[in-house]
Amino acid sequence: MSSAYVLGLERRGLVLTKYEPGALGVPILFVQITKEGRKVVREALHIKAPKALSVGTLREWHWRALCRAYVRGEQGMGYDSDTGDDFGYVSWNTCLRLRDYKVHGEEKPLIREGRRGESFALIITDFGKQYYRDNWQRYRELYPDVDAPAPDERMPTP
Repeated sequence: MSSAYVLGLERRGLVLTKYEPGALGVPILFVQITKEGRKVVREALHIKAPKALSVGTLREWHWRALCRAYVRGEQGMGYDSDTGDDFGYVSWNTCLRLRDYKVHGEEKPLIREGRRGESFALIITDFGKQYYRDNWQRYRELYPDVDAPAPDERMPTP
């Protein structure tokens, strides 16, 4: 992408730019799309803006990851890969969202970091299990394409 093109987008308020020093003494250009830029892209591609969710509501990818953690139970789950279990890719940022979940400002983790033998795992917490049970129907309606087993349907025993 040419710098003239980026400057044109910046002049129109569609992107923000900044230069930072690179390892070889050559500056690196960082480009960030603005709210107005996202709006223009959505309009051009006929994409609806994501609807605002109430505070505390998980996005689809967070719910999908919590479903994986629920199904895996005490075995725990990994991240940054698609393990072929129909829940897809789970990023570290998604795991952080579940680990750092808050209710009215109070930390209520849905998953925790733990060990499974010699390996590292992310394990659903008791609060996470309860959250899953209490909110399953709501998320099933919100994200019908997510394979979310009914509470206790696929929960392994310890």
